[in-house]
Amino acid sequence: MKVLFTLLIFCFTLGAFAQEVTIKHYQRKWSCDTIPLPYERFDAKDLMIPFPDSFYNGAVIMIKNFTWQNVGRFRLKMVVENDTVKSIILKAKGTKRGNMLLALDAWIRDQNKAETGCNPSSTIHTTQRRGTLKISVLPKEY
Repeated sequence: MKVLFTLLIFCFTLGAFAQEVTIKHYQRKWSCDTIPLPYERFDAKDLMIPFPDSFYNGAVIMIKNFTWQNVGRFRLKMVVENDTVKSIILKAKGTKRGNMLLALDAWIRDQNKAETGCNPSSTIHTTQRRGTLKISVLPKEY
């Protein structure tokens, strides 16, 4: 009975370590000229966190003041797994930033599946002065 109990505990601990472990990273500022899209490899050398490492294989990265093409005050949330971006959420206030989100949404919709090897999908929600753009990858059979 003790052996069975010990074996069960051992199996549960192995199952817990086999799961994917993600880290949440918050950063106040980050700037770049291009947004890493959800099929590209992501290198976190510009961030203040070493990722991936031996323990974490995924991350949820949130940036409060993201500067894109020398225009600041975007909010960025990015999900990265195994060095590949899985999804992005960009939020913006203002007409100029809203127009940039609309242009990025149109560009993603024009992307050809054969060019990138995947199916990028984007949804945009805009009001008068606020906009939210969600970019993800559709499954291959879609």
